[in-house]
Amino acid sequence: MFKLLPFVAILAFAFVCMSPSQGEEVLVIQEDFESGVVEELTFAPNANAMLSITDDPAGGDRGQVGVIDLTGGAQWGALWSSPDLRVPLAPLGISPGVDTYVMKADFYLPEDTTMVDPDTLGVIARWVDETETGKTEVGNNQPISAHPVAEWFTMEVSGPIPGAIPDGVVTHLRPIISFRDQDDDAGPAAVYVDNIEVTAMTSGEDPNLNVSQASPFSTYTGLSARTGTLGLSNSGISETLTISEATLQGADKDHFNVMTEIPLELPPGEVRSIDIRFIPGKGAGSYNAELVLSSNDESDPNITISLSALIIGDTGAELIINGNFEAGSISGFSSGQSFKTITDPVHSGEFAAVYEFAGGLQWGSVNLDQPPPLSPEDGPTNHIRITEDMWEQEWFFSGWFSKPEENAISDEDAAQFIIRWNGVQPDAGPFTAVMGSALQPGEWTEYTETGIVPTEWPPDSGEPVTEAYLIFSFRDLNSDAKGGEQIYVDDWSFNIGGIALDPLPGPIQITRVAFDEAQRAITTTWTSGPNEWFEVATSTDLQNWTVLADAVGSSQAIETTSYTDTDLGEDPVRYYRIARTDAPPFLDDSFEDGMGEWTVSVSQGGSATDTTWEFGEPTQGPVSARSGQQAAGTDLDANYAPGTTIVLQSPLIDTAGATRVGLSFWYYLDVLADEGGQVRLLDADRNPVATLLDPFIGTDGNTGAWTQATAPLPDRDEPFYIEFQFLTAGGDGETGAGWFIDDVRVGK
Repeated sequence: MFKLLPFVAILAFAFVCMSPSQGEEVLVIQEDFESGVVEELTFAPNANAMLSITDDPAGGDRGQVGVIDLTGGAQWGALWSSPDLRVPLAPLGISPGVDTYVMKADFYLPEDTTMVDPDTLGVIARWVDETETGKTEVGNNQPISAHPVAEWFTMEVSGPIPGAIPDGVVTHLRPIISFRDQDDDAGPAAVYVDNIEVTAMTSGEDPNLNVSQASPFSTYTGLSARTGTLGLSNSGISETLTISEATLQGADKDHFNVMTEIPLELPPGEVRSIDIRFIPGKGAGSYNAELVLSSNDESDPNITISLSALIIGDTGAELIINGNFEAGSISGFSSGQSFKTITDPVHSGEFAAVYEFAGGLQWGSVNLDQPPPLSPEDGPTNHIRITEDMWEQEWFFSGWFSKPEENAISDEDAAQFIIRWNGVQPDAGPFTAVMGSALQPGEWTEYTETGIVPTEWPPDSGEPVTEAYLIFSFRDLNSDAKGGEQIYVDDWSFNIGGIALDPLPGPIQITRVAFDEAQRAITTTWTSGPNEWFEVATSTDLQNWTVLADAVGSSQAIETTSYTDTDLGEDPVRYYRIARTDAPPFLDDSFEDGMGEWTVSVSQGGSATDTTWEFGEPTQGPVSARSGQQAAGTDLDANYAPGTTIVLQSPLIDTAGATRVGLSFWYYLDVLADEGGQVRLLDADRNPVATLLDPFIGTDGNTGAWTQATAPLPDRDEPFYIEFQFLTAGGDGETGAGWFIDDVRVGK
């Protein structure tokens, strides 16, 4: 959703420092207009509203009140806190993230008020960082018809004070009294206001850690390393906050580094940042990890922040998943002369784009012109390809908008983002819009939309979703015949669950068929790309096919692959068929051949018991293998013994040059509480490198049935082992069936 941009005003105001105790109510800011001097008020009007002081229009005993004149010539009028529009919270003893607030104001609408529906009144609490580059707000805006005439009424907004905002931490409050004269026809004495007040209820939590929850990384083209920052603060009153550990975890933790020295101490009220280095070493795709900050914050000793980034291939065109227009053209988009790139103004980088309304038309739009892999295979380039792994994933759109000083879109005009799944109506909604009234010259406003990718469209039609038609819609409400109204756009981005689209391979072409009469062999050669795999089949009648090879790999050094058939027999004619297939797994074992190249041992530092890893048919616990007849288990026909510490290690695995490799296996778990196993990656010298999955612990972790577990593996150029380590406590108590493993696979 879009956020309104701030107006600018500067007046003087002093704040009182205090150190409240738990449960104490703190007065943040108050104005009752009894001073009778506009220049000394704690709330100041913006350019679209004029403020004067007068007597209570209801003739009561409330004394002086403020009266608002909305003849300023624009629809948004407001009273803002002064002097610098932001109230610092730390000097008042307020802890964002744990304390609560109430903001309220009294209003009076005279019988002859010039404010009528759709005009609105509102109280808004805008929580910001030190520079107000990051903000979040809560507002109570209501139409005029919701209020009585000729009597005072109160409006308020309340709730918890947020500790974090998308790009930083909350340190200040900007309270706003909002008057929206939507038709720009209100006049003098439109509304009276009195007793504006913000109070906070303190928790007494000290120290208190607040951390920006937005990942400091986004979508990038190229593999260069980048540094991002996470804002954090100690909003406690007197105690120093100590961040003792900063731990990275998750699938791609090795691609993120904490650059700031830890431990880190923050005195009360201190605002700092943590630098994180992102190194996209595995190529294009999504990167996901978590940063856990451990501190002496008693209520939240461990705070987890998600880190994510998306690397896309550089196609030389503007991609909708990274529409920053830095190519200097609108390549990737299509809208004729109405859409073009500009160099001033820009939201980021060196280029942005401008859309210009055509005269006499209410609706205009920008469409896609996307190259593969984003566009569907053999489909329209104004659609993007949707794959099954995107179904039921969250989609997200973000765009930044502004308008010029002259020839700008009007307040009622709007920009909107729309999705048409499979390119057909009905459109997926509901959708909001960014209105021209929300934009200010020289300022940029973000507009976002989010939703879930459906599995079929239209709903209940049985038609699977395979494409999406994205519409960047612009509405000229009054269809001005002259045309020429403009709106600036920049940094459009669209992604689905962080899923990167792999390039669609080109068609296979057989380039040569050679017959060696002496050897009675036929060699078939075809086009291929790096790291592709193929199935080769033969037929004598083009109907019945025999597979000769199910996994012929290509070379990275040449652009063709060959296969030689030496078993020709006496057939007078022979046909060959080449088809792409999945890469063979690096490891695929269901233990049907027993132990094979797996090894078993006692854990280092552990002690031997009667329990060991066995291979065969389980007769208790799961009773049978997950597939076939055999599985691996911690004793196939008896409960494990107390004090067991044993490991099961895979054969040596080499995935050099491969990306997006994962581990999957099926397991059955029946152990006591706080006992169980873990899965680790070992290097070629059998030294631990990483823990791949959270420990498999009973009692809640017990399965009662075969269950699949999966985990991504880090990209490695060196061979490694997978280890299943089973550990239990000592003692003579009752135990369980143990841990059983089957169908272990390492592959793409």
